[in-house]
This record gives sequence, C-alpha cells and structure tokens, in this order.
Amino acid sequence: MPSVHLSESSYKPSTVWPSHVLEAAIRNLCCSFRVEETNKFLCKLMPLSEDQINIIYDDLVEKGLYDAKVKRWKNISRSSTCSGEDDMYLPFVEIANAINDCAEFKVWTEVKGRWHNIHSRPPKSKGITAPLIRPDSVFASKNSNIITLQKKIDELKATQKEKEQEMSRNDPAEKVLLRGEIEKTKLSQVWWLQVSTVMEMKAKATENDSAEALLQLCCYMQQMFGEQLDRRFAFGLTLCSDQLSVFLFDRSGMLGTKEAINIHMSPRELIQVIASFSILKPHQLGWDPSMKIYYPENTPHLSLPSYEFPFEMKKIGLSLYKLNWVINSVAADLRTREDFLTVRAISIVGSEIMCGRASIVWEVAKLLDRQKRDKKVYVLKQGWQRFEELQSISSEPFEATVHHTAGLYEGRIYSSEYVLSNDDVPDTTLEHIRKGLSGSNKEQPLFVPTSNPNSINSPVQSDIESRLHEQIVNPNDQLEYGSRHPQLVSRVFTRIIMETWGWPIKYFKDNLELLTVIRDAVQDHKDFYLSGVLHRDVSAGNILICPQGSDTTKACGRLIDLDHGKQSTVFLPTVATTSDFNDPKLEKLVHLSQYFLQGRDLFVDEDVVRTALRSINLDPDVANMYIQASLKGISRQLTTVDPCSVSDLGWQCSVEKLPTFQDHKPRKGLRTGTVPYMSHEVLASGYSGLYVRRTDKTGQLWVHDAVHDMESFLWVIIYLALTRQSPGGSRRQELEAGDRRGAVLREVIARFFDYPPDTLQIEKQRLFTVGVGDQILENDILENFHPYFTPLKRLVR
Repeated sequence: MPSVHLSESSYKPSTVWPSHVLEAAIRNLCCSFRVEETNKFLCKLMPLSEDQINIIYDDLVEKGLYDAKVKRWKNISRSSTCSGEDDMYLPFVEIANAINDCAEFKVWTEVKGRWHNIHSRPPKSKGITAPLIRPDSVFASKNSNIITLQKKIDELKATQKEKEQEMSRNDPAEKVLLRGEIEKTKLSQVWWLQVSTVMEMKAKATENDSAEALLQLCCYMQQMFGEQLDRRFAFGLTLCSDQLSVFLFDRSGMLGTKEAINIHMSPRELIQVIASFSILKPHQLGWDPSMKIYYPENTPHLSLPSYEFPFEMKKIGLSLYKLNWVINSVAADLRTREDFLTVRAISIVGSEIMCGRASIVWEVAKLLDRQKRDKKVYVLKQGWQRFEELQSISSEPFEATVHHTAGLYEGRIYSSEYVLSNDDVPDTTLEHIRKGLSGSNKEQPLFVPTSNPNSINSPVQSDIESRLHEQIVNPNDQLEYGSRHPQLVSRVFTRIIMETWGWPIKYFKDNLELLTVIRDAVQDHKDFYLSGVLHRDVSAGNILICPQGSDTTKACGRLIDLDHGKQSTVFLPTVATTSDFNDPKLEKLVHLSQYFLQGRDLFVDEDVVRTALRSINLDPDVANMYIQASLKGISRQLTTVDPCSVSDLGWQCSVEKLPTFQDHKPRKGLRTGTVPYMSHEVLASGYSGLYVRRTDKTGQLWVHDAVHDMESFLWVIIYLALTRQSPGGSRRQELEAGDRRGAVLREVIARFFDYPPDTLQIEKQRLFTVGVGDQILENDILENFHPYFTPLKRLVR
C-alpha cells in the first residue's frame, strides 16, 4: 500500500466514531503497523493451491463474471471511472458471493457463509456501542436458521418477479423498494459474532482515502475483537477504487500487504483472498477451537462454535457479559483436559485490544457440575503474554510460576497452560499466527492523535462503571503509557484457572474489612517480593475481598493479576543487616539525628536512628525525613522515658537479602499499567528525590521497586475515600453530573486520578514535596474524604 502521512491539520475523518474507539485505533496504527511483501503474505497466511484458484477462475470466466480479454470484473469500475462508494457495494458483493459459491460447490468450504452489503445497517450485537459501527461489507457465516431465512428471501424474490411482470414499463421506484426488502431480510441473519472479516471501501485510491479506510477498518476490527471473545486473530480488507489491501490483526498489532492488489489486473489474487474465508479452516481464520457457545435448550448439553450458533434463540444471554461459553482447558494434573462453563464475565473490556495482553476474565464452574447447587466456582483468565519474557516455553505461564516461587500456588491456582494451536504448538503471534513474517515499518502510516470534533463520547455500560480504573479487573492494556518502541513484540496465548475468587475491594462491608483486605494484600505483595517478584500493578481492580471457605461474613484480602510483574534472580544483602557502617561516623550521625528529632518533640531510641541511617547510606537528611513520616502512624505518646522503638514502627530488620531487579531487561513495546494508581516516580520513570535510589557499578540507578507499589496502595485508599459514600461500593451522590456540590470533589479526583499521565505525575509529586505536600494533603485530599472514612485520615497522614 502507498506510504501515508496524516498530520493534525490534514486528517479530517468523515465518519462519526466513539472517541475511545477512534483514539485506540490511532494508537494502534502509530505503534504496531507493519507491512509484508504481498506475495509472501498471501502464500503464508492464505495458502490456497493453484488448482483451487484456477478452478474458481475458470468458472467465473465461463459465467462471464470476469472478462479475461479486457481484464475487468463485471460491473466493477476501474479507478478512472468509479463515481462513488454506492456504486461499489453491490457489484463487489455479487462477485465475492460468486467466488464463494464456486468454492462451495466445486472445491470445498470449511466455513459456510455469505458476503453482505451492510453499509446502511450494522450487524446485530450483544454490545452497546455496536450500532454506531457499520462496515461496508462483511463475510458472515451461516447460522442454523439460514434455511428459514432463505425461504423468506426466495418468497420475496418470487414476489419481485411477479410484480415486475405486472409492471408497465417497469417502475424503478418499486424495484428499489423490493430489493430493499430482500436486502433487509438478508441482513437479519448477520451478527457480529459470526462475522469472519470486514471490508471498508473508498471510491478513490488517494493517500488520504487509503489512510481513512485503514483507520475505519481498524475501528471495525476492535469491534470484532470486543464481540468475538473466541477470536485469536482476524483478517480485514480495504478496497480503494480497484486497489485491494489485506491486513492481519492480532495481539502484536497489524500486518498488511505492502503492495495493493489491482483486482482487475490480478484476478487470481482477488480469488485467493475472497475464497480463503470459505476454504480455510476456522482456526486458520482466527477462531479459538477450544471455545464454544453453550446451548441451554438441550440436555445433555450442546455447545456450538460461535460461527454456527443460532443467535435468534431467546434463552442465550442478553449481553456479552451473560453469554455462556464452554472452554476446554487443562485439568489440575496438567495432563488431562476438562470443560468449564462460564457463569458470568468479570471483565471483557480488554478483549478489543490489539497490540496488548487483551485479558478476559470469567467466573466458571466445571461443566459436569453445572446442575449442582453447591458447585465450586473458579476464576478463568486468558490473555496474551509477552513471548520475549521467556527464554523458552516452560511448563506453565509466568503467573503460575511466580505463585510457585512465592509458595502461594496451593489453594490459589487450579491449573494453567500455554494454549496450544491445532498443530500442537504454543499459539504465538509472530511464530505461529504470522508464520514468521515480521514485515517492516518503513512505509507505515502515521496518525497524530487529536481531539476529533466528529467523535462522540463512549456510552456508559450498565455492566460496568464508566471509568477504566473502577473495573472489577482492570483492562490494563487500555492504559498503555509510553512512547513507541521500534521492536515488534511477540505474544503467546495463556490460560490460567484460579481458585481465588471474590469481589472488588470497593464492595467492603465496613472500615475494618477494608483495612483487613489492604493488610492482607500488602502481605501478599511482601511474599511475592521476598521471593524475587514485584507486582508493579497495584490497583483497586487487583485487590479482592475473598470469602474464607463457605463463610462469606469472614473475608481476607488477595492481591491478584501479576500480568505486569517482573522477576529477579539476583539478591543482595540488605544494608541494615551488614556491618559496613559500624564506625565512628555512624555513631556521630546517630547522636546528631536524635538531637534533631528531639528538638521537634519526636523521641526515638538509638536503634531507630541507626537502622534508618544504615538503610539510607548514611544520609541524615533523608533518614530524618523518613523517620518523621514513619512516626505519623504512631498513636501513643512518645517521651524520653518511653521513646519509639524499631518494633513500634514495624520495621523488620531480620530480612537478610532483597531482590535487586537490576537483572531485569526492559520490555519491548509500550510500558503498561493502571495509570491512576501509579507512583509519581513510575509515571516519570525517574528519581524524584523522595525514595531511596539503588546504585550499580556505574552509579545511581532508578528501578521500579517495592516502595513504588506501596505508594499505589496509598492511592487505592485515597481513591475509595474520595469516591465512595458508604460500604457496599455506592458512589457519592456529589459525583453525579450536574451536582454543584461535587464540583470541588470532581476536580480533586480528576487531578490525582483522571488527568493525562504527565499531569498526574506533576500533581502527585507535589503531594510529596516538602513545604507544600502537607497542605495539599490536608486541604485538597483529606478535606474531601467522605465522613465515613474519617477514621482513615490518620493512616493516610
């Protein structure tokens, strides 16, 4: 395809898009688009034989649909004569269906389907935003109701023929009306869940038209991934005049054909592309063969692939969150397999993400236990882990490995696996799905993200809250933060079934349970950390309230989702347990610091000062600041007779070694995480002067460490106290739009949680700045706590 550059001033989209859809599409095009030689692309990814292509070609020539002498498809204009998009829809669909019919009757088709012209009406959906999204053309598989629908179409065609015979001079208006009725009936069978591919058409093949077609196609594909939870990857097409381009969309981004196909001059390549959607097996077109939709009307149970399911049935779920899937996964012994039935979706908002983990989470039960009243409930999470993090495919995914390392596997993880493809190899994006095609990014289009006046805001879904950081399990991949990385990231499909289940921390029943859950989650973090694993994504969505056994009145806290975790195998002795600083200089600084603190009526024993100084490389200023901050949590009166001790502060000096994470290699791609809860230093990717720096042989070294995750726990508490009005998760009434009482509160929440990352970093750093931080904490944050959380103010201070 031609090289395209779109700037803020030149790009003016002609289509109205939801703002979140358009912004995500632009980000994907900027960061993850590559192109490959067209011949290689078709041979590797759409592997039809020459015999298959020639059979179809000869049949179409014989029927007069392609004129080999003038090199032109019937009724399809050339680039120089095309007058508009409306003239392209029906002629192309007719040719595409002729190719499909020939493939079905003279070759062999794996996916029974039809091409549809749907530019004026969207496919049916179980999602809320789908009515806003209308591709020009789709190839959709046939469901089990196709016979009934076809009879209705045949009846309408017969009616049309009879009326045409009765017409004097053939009334064009009535013909159009009848054809519209037929087309409307055909459309009634098209669901997003059955769409195999989508096409965007443009009348011209200019650079701007090609770029806009690709952007619109990217938006359609996001909708496909969001609806088709069983989709591993998908193909998409653009036809700009007579120039056809083909694209593969997977969790590593997009791969497109470098040279556009002139459909008139290269008819066999058009046939290869179109026939592939009928002839290739479903898993070659991107469907996950281990997932089927549960059909509740049959006993014993019946489950069907989504591309065959009768979606007109009334007993299936009314939304994507309630649609029941049967998922075949590895059993606890990691050798045999068993079926799990999804009870409800916990989080599916990440499914539409390209170039990311695209994590989806369900509550599930074993299919064989579906009729038991006391069936055990599990949590199933699947997504696409970075393949470069693994030296080789080991026996289990990263999250299961670190649970083993930390001694937390038993009772929490039921089973885990790298999902295998039909070839019994791990399902990876670059190696397996793309067949080793890495492509190049030299000719990729560049889109500049801007505020689009033609876009509309994303609707609030009834299943979930509107803010991303309020989700039950956060769609972390939607919160990518960082600049584009030139290297392509390969990903591997993983699935993990957890015995840990519960509800989000925002549904706490009282302050005691809230603090208990926070304490337990911090303990989980510590257990992981001391085993060499850092979580790096502490958020409200990753802290669960978990019932203890069958008693839901007694709960504990769990820290979940280590998708963004990192692991270190290098441990060094802690400074506090070494004897390097047992010298006169240390003792002199101890007395000076103790004198300084006593002048502020802060009484601590020598061990407190000595431990702080040894842990902070004999920096008295930082040590004194750290001691003062620690003393805010001490409720009892301190005197010279009864000073604060190390045990009073909860400092554990017995830890002999800590992981350094200096052996952790930076990842390819974009840095990700739940931005609203990130530490200000993580947002800045650098040392701000607040936390202690590590050092290496070359000097000072900044790394994401445990202290940054502890700051994230603080932001979780602050967020809940600002946004909730009572136990049970109820949002404060002042936060409703139009409520004047909440103007200040909404501004405070925006400053620390909703603003862009760069602004959040500045606001959060000011909170920790000496001289202004205490004032911001008291006047802006604590002052706006809901009264119910007043007892937590001392903890936050």
